[in-house]
Amino acid sequence: MRIWGVDYDTKKITVVQFVDGQFDCYWMLPTPDVQKKRGFEERWDAIREMTRRILWEHTKSKTLPDWVYIEDVVAVHNPKVQTQMAFIAGTLAVYCMERDVGLTFVDISTWKKSTVGRGNADKDQVKKWAIKIIGMSEKLPQDVYDATCLAFYGSRNVGDHIGGDDE
Repeated sequence: MRIWGVDYDTKKITVVQFVDGQFDCYWMLPTPDVQKKRGFEERWDAIREMTRRILWEHTKSKTLPDWVYIEDVVAVHNPKVQTQMAFIAGTLAVYCMERDVGLTFVDISTWKKSTVGRGNADKDQVKKWAIKIIGMSEKLPQDVYDATCLAFYGSRNVGDHIGGDDE
């Protein structure tokens, strides 16, 4: 089974792919600066285009995943950033649903507790876990470690989500 863990922010989207429970690859794509776009339609079109690239053109194997685990939208103080994060998460969700790809949003504390062992684990603890358990390099961006934890969480829990029982 092909599982993706997706971590995103206003600058990039990071996707880690696990195949049959094992780390396979990762890739990162810049997100469009939707704040410079005028109007809802231009912002939506930019994010849709980026999502299309993620879900097809930039997969290493050119094969869609069976299931995608996306980090829940995090509450931030800046409403513009919050809006962009919601656009990205929503667009990823729509593209998954349109392509019959399973989708689960995962709360940050849930994947941290399930992988690292602490729901409030800090970035360094997440990184150390990914290096020790998965064998990741020590020189990767933090988003790769986060997406790795999401994909690992997904590879261990996908059976719980198949059949419509999303969290």
